[in-house]
Amino acid sequence: PYQMIVVLFCLVFSAAVSWSAIVGLISRFASRDSAATCLSVASSGTAWGYGINGLILLLWVPVFGWQSVWWLVATVACVVWLVTLVMVRGLSRIEPSRNELTESDLASLSMRQLLRACVTEERAFFSCLIYFLIGLVCISFTSWLNTYLDELGSVESLAGTTWSVIGASGMACGLLVGRLADKKGHDVAMLLMAAGFAIGLTAFSFDPVRYAFLAGVGYGLLYFPAWGVVSSWLAVRYSPIATMQLSGIGMVASAIGGSLGNVIAGQILSDTGSLALLYSLLAVASGVLVLITVWIYWLGRKAIAGHEEIQSIA
Repeated sequence: PYQMIVVLFCLVFSAAVSWSAIVGLISRFASRDSAATCLSVASSGTAWGYGINGLILLLWVPVFGWQSVWWLVATVACVVWLVTLVMVRGLSRIEPSRNELTESDLASLSMRQLLRACVTEERAFFSCLIYFLIGLVCISFTSWLNTYLDELGSVESLAGTTWSVIGASGMACGLLVGRLADKKGHDVAMLLMAAGFAIGLTAFSFDPVRYAFLAGVGYGLLYFPAWGVVSSWLAVRYSPIATMQLSGIGMVASAIGGSLGNVIAGQILSDTGSLALLYSLLAVASGVLVLITVWIYWLGRKAIAGHEEIQSIA
């Protein structure tokens, strides 16, 4: 167990650092019109990983055994490292020299400025709050999903099929929601993601067996593309480096939310012997997320209306 803890810590650390770097690179190199799509597709890579993992469990393990999976994963990791090395070297040839970069390109935030931004600046504050609620709702939803369905005595295939739905919807939504954000605005995309999962999760809290698939689709709609859409929303206001820093803070906020949700879930299960109350509370929390995105949408429409009014006067 201790060896596994060390390995998992290294994997999570690597994933967090990699995502922050991906945000910084795409924010710098992608055009403003395609940044949300690029980041959303990148963030939905986890969904593709879920899908590939399912194929490994179905096809590889029965033939070659569990131990061979570690060799397979290690080989894939080496391939990813080599491809990344080639791509980074390619970027160095097209990236402008430091003397050619503007101050806005190089702007970064000190730790004090970063924390102050998360408290006092509207966009940074809402991004942290959204990340926290995504961690609270989404991580808790999936962490206890199999346990809850087993508690209800549902058919054995329901959990597996729900996970497949989560992966498939995440793959599709990574592209579609990113395109929506680029075409119609980040506020529209965030409102759609939050409302979709809230509807699915609310239905699931009333009838888990019947609406597990709907909740799975809503999860895929929110969790996978949200990281990219929110990051590109930050990139509109902040430099690539500052966007990378704020995305890192967002990951911390999401981890805190997920940890809090899991602690609450364990306490509820210990006290009541059921997870029904947990999923009712998660549905309420998803409703709070919808209200936040409605507020962001209203602020965005208000700003657009004000800009158009100024232009008409001019």
